[in-house]
Amino acid sequence: MSWRTIHLSDRPATPWRNGGGLTRELVASPEQSDWCWRMSVAEVTASGPFSRFDGMTRWFAVLRGAGVDLRVASALGSEDGVSDVHRLTVEEPPFVSTAPLRPTAN
Repeated sequence: MSWRTIHLSDRPATPWRNGGGLTRELVASPEQSDWCWRMSVAEVTASGPFSRFDGMTRWFAVLRGAGVDLRVASALGSEDGVSDVHRLTVEEPPFVSTAPLRPTAN
């Protein structure tokens, strides 16, 4: 295996379907249009739900900035549909979820 350096500034920015941010894809496998896994860097610009990727596990980590609050929908369904809020900052470990996520930009 050989390593290749990928510069974030060289990756095209793709707007989110919900208009709340953009993503720069670093790698996808087996290919970009039909991936089973991918690694990307996102910029959250507005509060709102993440786009759905059913069946995918999402790892979320803050690389810089003030952080985000993630509201995770309850599988059991609380009255307001929210079970917990996770505050993520640069100092926090990555958050992993298969549930629908709603980020609040700070």
